[in-house]
Amino acid sequence: MDKIRQAGELEELDLSRVCFGVIDPNKHMRTLLKEVVRSLGGKVVCEAENVPDAVQSCYNNRPDIVLSELVMDGGGGFEFTRAIRSEPDLSKASMPIILVTAATEQRHILTARDVGVNEFVAKPVSIKQLYKCISHVITKPRPFVMSANFRGPCRRRHRVEGEEITLRRARDWHDACAAACEQSKAARDEVRELAGKLGGGKVEAQLQRANEAVKAASAAVDAAAPLYKVEEVMVQAEIAQAARDTAVQALETVRAAYEAVKKKSAPPPPKPEPTPEPAPDPGAMSQAQVASLLGAKA
Repeated sequence: MDKIRQAGELEELDLSRVCFGVIDPNKHMRTLLKEVVRSLGGKVVCEAENVPDAVQSCYNNRPDIVLSELVMDGGGGFEFTRAIRSEPDLSKASMPIILVTAATEQRHILTARDVGVNEFVAKPVSIKQLYKCISHVITKPRPFVMSANFRGPCRRRHRVEGEEITLRRARDWHDACAAACEQSKAARDEVRELAGKLGGGKVEAQLQRANEAVKAASAAVDAAAPLYKVEEVMVQAEIAQAARDTAVQALETVRAAYEAVKKKSAPPPPKPEPTPEPAPDPGAMSQAQVASLLGAKA
């Protein structure tokens, strides 16, 4: 690895603060990947052998990058990626995922792109190729797209000349902008509903905050509508996504206030009825009789 770096083939990265998750049904392969990660200077914070455990482990440990096999129990790498990308929390949904697998048919590579995988590494694992993919994830991150039909890193890796390609990429960002606006409205509506239950005044500031976020997101959608240059639409989508995050934060604050009031006003649990004493058994012996009997047998 040092020879590759010294040869200038790859940019040297400090991975000492980068945390990895390793997902593979094969224990020996997990061990190999963990050793590779450590040799590159990174650290492994979680591992799993199937999809349900992988999803939960990644949510609990929050690795910076996940290395996942495609073929495993509980659905496989595609299902794992879909589960992560569908998470409402953007910080979890945007977790970078690198598939490390021997299933390298074209259909698998295209599906990986469409479900939101960041990079694809073929087995047997080349340290150089894995390091290159890690480097791309860190130094050249692609914008995270949230649209009605797709959640994941932008599928267009390179800028390609041509009006058709440009428009298709711009539409991705238009979709992301519109989706963020709809998510802002949904959060605002729930804030409004909870505010009504709380009496309004207690969370008036959060309701106003959510309303302003919806206005900002709607304005971004309107501003993006006549645009076709990717960079210009991307700016408006990022504005809408920031507004969406503000509305969600307001909703979380109101939810917490609502739960606190609900908990405080809930009636205390009923006291359990006292258990009646069992009726004495006529044939039962007293402790003294038991001791006497045991002593007599002894």
